[in-house]
Amino acid sequence: MKRAGNTNRHRTGAIAALGLCLFPVPVAANGPITPAPIAGSAAYEQISGELYDDEAGRFRDFYDSLSEADKVILAEVTGRLGEGQHGTFVLMLMDMDTGLARRMLALFASFDSAQLDFVAGHMSERTYEKWQLIPELLEAEQEATVRAELLGEADLNACYADDTSNAEIADDLAPAQAAEGQICSEAVLGFRGQYWRTPYRVVRGVHADPDEAHWQAQLALHGASTKAFHSASARESQRKQFGRDLHDWEINHICGAVYIGGRFLLTAAHCIDSSRDAVFFAGRRMRLGTQRIDGNHNLLQIRTVLRHKGYDSQTHQNDIALIELKDTPGFKNLTEAKLPQSSRAGLDNGAPLLLTGWGYQRATESAGNIRAQDGEYQERAIARLLKGSVTLRPDPECNNNRNFRIRKYRLRPGQFCAGSQSGIDSCRGDSGGPLVDRSTGTLVGLVSFGPGCGLAKTPGVYVDVGYYTDWIVRAKAAAGRGRANTKYLFE
Repeated sequence: MKRAGNTNRHRTGAIAALGLCLFPVPVAANGPITPAPIAGSAAYEQISGELYDDEAGRFRDFYDSLSEADKVILAEVTGRLGEGQHGTFVLMLMDMDTGLARRMLALFASFDSAQLDFVAGHMSERTYEKWQLIPELLEAEQEATVRAELLGEADLNACYADDTSNAEIADDLAPAQAAEGQICSEAVLGFRGQYWRTPYRVVRGVHADPDEAHWQAQLALHGASTKAFHSASARESQRKQFGRDLHDWEINHICGAVYIGGRFLLTAAHCIDSSRDAVFFAGRRMRLGTQRIDGNHNLLQIRTVLRHKGYDSQTHQNDIALIELKDTPGFKNLTEAKLPQSSRAGLDNGAPLLLTGWGYQRATESAGNIRAQDGEYQERAIARLLKGSVTLRPDPECNNNRNFRIRKYRLRPGQFCAGSQSGIDSCRGDSGGPLVDRSTGTLVGLVSFGPGCGLAKTPGVYVDVGYYTDWIVRAKAAAGRGRANTKYLFE
């Protein structure tokens, strides 16, 4: 969920991929599924439980329009998919025209039980975007062709790629056989090339280059606020949670932040805790102009904080705060990130973005869970800044992701989705840190939240800085008029 520090640390695991072109083992056909008399209510409840409120009414109408046989096959398919995918499958059907949706259901009804297990099994390993390739192929080809492609029974002697860039599809063909076969349609080649390629391997991020991300900053605990974490009982608790004693700088890390010039920085609203002003300003410092967070160097005092008044801890909307320093920093290795002039900095989906932070490095099911996905302790923290590359993703890639639907997460105005086919992601400890357009140094987003860290095919959610351009301008002006050592809610 959130990506903050200490009790709320946030988001940098990094995941790189091996693109695998997999052709599954064929499954023998035993005839189509015989529909049961009724589908029952369990499947309906399972599906509706994973739909957003505004989708539930559409689903009722869609479900009522189905025949009993269609309801049965819908239950058969969704029952074989993973948690968080039942609602997504139905949404895909509801977004089609009626004729194509009926063809899709007829396609799945043509599989026997073993075949359906196989098809739903490889669907459950893939994202909503991959699923959409199936109706696209069904629109372009006959049902028999689509069946064969989904079952891996396509006779490679029947068609081949007339393009060396797709040579792997015809690798098993002798020249004479290829000459006798037909050239595969673009729809078939496109499906084979996109649907069956799925990244699996997980790796860590890499160190940022010395000349990179000089706008990166850190919000850290300081002075008396750290004492509670050094007591004997606290140390024992840390050993149980992390399997080791923590370095002082690990304890002190709260969140990332980004320098935007003058005395100002941006971070996530959830990084600003509700402690009394006297405690907060005495016990917090900003670190700028360095990629290392061990030691007591480059720490500056905070004058005021303006947190967005509309921040919602449930939806994570308006997760932005402005920090004003007491003095203008004069560090040599400090560069301000450029503020965008429009939402998402005017970038198209697929634009490459630079993600940096000091957060956790291993995949985990929840950003609030200090254990990695494999149940082991998180790796020892690294004091030097890490980086990874992600791309701007379309909103449905988050909204229809299985891990989002399980938790009923959904993008709101002022949020966007970013991730990587190789799984690079932010994590606990990265909250409030920058997501920057590599080509221009423009600040596009702030690390906000996600259903986990580094989960396969699961993007994260970021604050859309361009959406808040006016708020930032007004907040900077208001900060100058505010009292020192005071936190404000600002709308």
